[in-house]
Amino acid sequence: MADHSLSLILRAKDEATAEIARINKSLDGLGSSAAGATSKATLMQGAVAGIAAAGSLAAINAVHGAVSQVTSVMESAVRGAMDEERSIGRLNVILRDSIPAWSGNTSAIEASVASNLKLGFQDEALRDTLGSLVTRTHDVATAMQLQQVAMDIARFRGIDLATATVAVGKAYDGSATALQRMGIAIKAGSTGQEALAQAIQATKG
Repeated sequence: MADHSLSLILRAKDEATAEIARINKSLDGLGSSAAGATSKATLMQGAVAGIAAAGSLAAINAVHGAVSQVTSVMESAVRGAMDEERSIGRLNVILRDSIPAWSGNTSAIEASVASNLKLGFQDEALRDTLGSLVTRTHDVATAMQLQQVAMDIARFRGIDLATATVAVGKAYDGSATALQRMGIAIKAGSTGQEALAQAIQATKG
């Protein structure tokens, strides 16, 4: 954050420097005579003084802006941390309640969440949808596989992950209707697993 504030101040100073250069160029037309040089020097001194003052004010404004940005970012970070803590807590409860003899090791899950964040999904949505799939499957590995399908569908159809996850969950339970309503071609009479396989093929790549 300090680096960002410094960059804002330096940018303000750069803008002042550019303004001085512009004024200097405009004063070139006064000529090279003694009178012209004197006039130019006098005008330039006044311009520099004015720009220096403006530059200082710009720097102050830049600092104020940086402080406001830092405050906003900090508040956002605190809210984000609280939301993340709640989503982790919800998922841990589901894991404990849905999987017999759950070991409590979530390293693989968090690694998956971190990886899927790069695809544009939010960590809270990733944990919540994974939790809903764990509730259905009672198995983390299967739930994570289904979540990958849901993510592909969400990106393919331009819908939110929660909606895609509901459709995938229903297909896992044996109903492909939700997938069909999303415009994914499913062969008539397909089982839920067959429907999922067709959805994977449809969203491949």
